[in-house]
Amino acid sequence: MLLEPWSGVFLDSALELKDPNSSFKSVVIFIDEINRGNAARIFGEFMTFLDFDYRDGGKVPLPVPLRQLAFDSGTSEEIHRPSGITATIPNDFTFPKDVYIVATMNSVDRAAVPIDSALARRFDRIEMRPDFDALAEHWGIDPASIPAPGESTWATLSPLATAYLVLDRLNLLIASDLGAEFELGHGLLTPIAATYADASGTPQPVTDDDAWQDLAKTWDDVLYPQLEDRYSGRPEQLMDLLHVDSPPPTGEYAWRLRESIGGSTAARTLSPVRVRELSLDTVKQSFRWLTR
Repeated sequence: MLLEPWSGVFLDSALELKDPNSSFKSVVIFIDEINRGNAARIFGEFMTFLDFDYRDGGKVPLPVPLRQLAFDSGTSEEIHRPSGITATIPNDFTFPKDVYIVATMNSVDRAAVPIDSALARRFDRIEMRPDFDALAEHWGIDPASIPAPGESTWATLSPLATAYLVLDRLNLLIASDLGAEFELGHGLLTPIAATYADASGTPQPVTDDDAWQDLAKTWDDVLYPQLEDRYSGRPEQLMDLLHVDSPPPTGEYAWRLRESIGGSTAARTLSPVRVRELSLDTVKQSFRWLTR
């Protein structure tokens, strides 16, 4: 069986730009969650050419080492490309400068592989921090109109103001305890709707009760699992975050310590709860208290 060489994504991009008949002037390669694999092994020798200094027009342009190819008289064997055409390259082939890579990564994902410094320094890093202005715009609210959750205001906060303040408080404590990169993104709260489309397609504001229910569902499905992941093995810190030892002075509260059926034994562990299944009054009081 005769093996035939096929170009991968990076080589094919380079071949496209080196082709005098190509109408493309540049190529952009998008890589989602780049640290889901062992990036250093995936890039291999091409990692060198992520650095523009070693490409065409760079300070020290280097020939691309393609040891898997057979060369004859300075020209490679035919390389098959995904487009169906073939190409050959000279043994002094240099990587074109106009191939760009845009990659995303989640730096706190425990299942991912850390990016080594040799690869990281070849990228300009852009941090995507929680954007509270974007969240306020999504809901159509004015952040300046949201009152601080003081003694006289916390019990009357609207559902959207409450959600905004809860995320702000959680992120402040998470950043202080674990580091800013562990903060919760504002996109986690976007499932909470501020409007709905009526029969004519006209946006109408949702009722407060519906917004509270959306907040409870988003907490159960998205926010709390994120907190559990961040505070895995640190139950006391999570309980502090949820005010388990300092609940509201009156009324029901969502987060409490687990007790035995007879009520005679308590343990320093959270009682399982699905907030969406609690009464609406408990939902309101619990999230409002969590803003403090």
